[in-house]
Amino acid sequence: MFEQSFKEYLDKSPDIKTVINWYDLYDGHYVTLKRNFQKKLFSWAIKRAGSYSELARLVGVKRKTISGCSRSLLRPKIETIKKVASFVNYAFDKIANEIIAISNLKPKFPFNLHTKEGAEIRAAFLSDGHIDKNPVKCPQYCPIEKESHTRILHLCRAVFGEFKAKTKWGHKSYVTRFPAVIGTALHLSGVPRGDKRSANCFLPKDICADKALCGSYLRRAFDDEGDINFNRRSIRLTRSIYIDQGKIYPDTIDERKWFPSKLPNLNNLLMGEHLLLQELGIKSKIVSAGIYRAKNGKMSAKWQIDIIQQDNLRKFAREVNFNLSHKQEKLNELLASYKVHERSKGEGQRHALEICTKAYKKKGYFKFGDLGKELVLLGKSYDLAGRYLKTLEQKGMIRKIKRGYYVFTTFTN
Repeated sequence: MFEQSFKEYLDKSPDIKTVINWYDLYDGHYVTLKRNFQKKLFSWAIKRAGSYSELARLVGVKRKTISGCSRSLLRPKIETIKKVASFVNYAFDKIANEIIAISNLKPKFPFNLHTKEGAEIRAAFLSDGHIDKNPVKCPQYCPIEKESHTRILHLCRAVFGEFKAKTKWGHKSYVTRFPAVIGTALHLSGVPRGDKRSANCFLPKDICADKALCGSYLRRAFDDEGDINFNRRSIRLTRSIYIDQGKIYPDTIDERKWFPSKLPNLNNLLMGEHLLLQELGIKSKIVSAGIYRAKNGKMSAKWQIDIIQQDNLRKFAREVNFNLSHKQEKLNELLASYKVHERSKGEGQRHALEICTKAYKKKGYFKFGDLGKELVLLGKSYDLAGRYLKTLEQKGMIRKIKRGYYVFTTFTN
């Protein structure tokens, strides 16, 4: 069943490019070439064409641009370099070593995003990042934790090359802006431009198909969009998309207020992340978290991945975990709450019986939670209640009347 679901998801996921060279980037980016190489390249082309004007006509570039570039007075665009290099049959791959900078980036070509670093960078921009529809505008990364910005800057420099960037406090979070070239590379490798809620994109296909990248991708996704719920003892990952208003009776939805919903999951990215967790042996479920109508009339729906139960939480801690230190600490606290404290023989059961008896006297029944909450207050595991209740039930002292509710079979004050 899982293998079939995974295969169907991969079939729907669009093809992407993960090894990216200079000639794959947006044609409008300006390039700083090594001065001597730029002069030579344009001189070869002019000599072959016979004149500035003829070269301009043959390659479809303005004469003024040809003249300025041949004397290294102008920086050529990527489009211009490709046209001139093609005209003289000069291999594009050889030009990579002659590039000093593109769009304020000193690049390391080719950009290889099929790595753990590349998977984490894409997870960051699929979560708290934004790539503008205009390819010459800078992509942004906007999580509230400054620790996340520092790490992504380090990873981007390792993958893409050197650049200058500042992290500043914006309206609601810190904001870091990156060179526009990085935005183009990320778009080619599976991150949509514009509003991700409209795109409803798939998880990048190469990450789905490579188990080695799963942990790096999920770790960043849960850093940015995940949280730990102590009350439910769960780890959650939440995402939203825009949906068709006609399907959910919009007249019943108040403006600017989340409304409960039981919509089936329509979020492609969240489904991919759910499948990745299954690939790592971590069971999870997707639940609807509500729908919302914005002031402009757009309707969005939110779903979340829930990871519950001790075994799955411990697998998550081993296989994924968090990069953020404060979330690591919360996860450790959550797992520590499952610890079963050793007690002398029979003492724990006698104490459990006392707690249940006290609740039964008040209500005429007692719940799993009555015992569980008292055990947690004593620093013990909530789930330990299940062990005690099962033992008492096997001894015939109590019986279950419905899920989570019990009564005594015989009771004396």
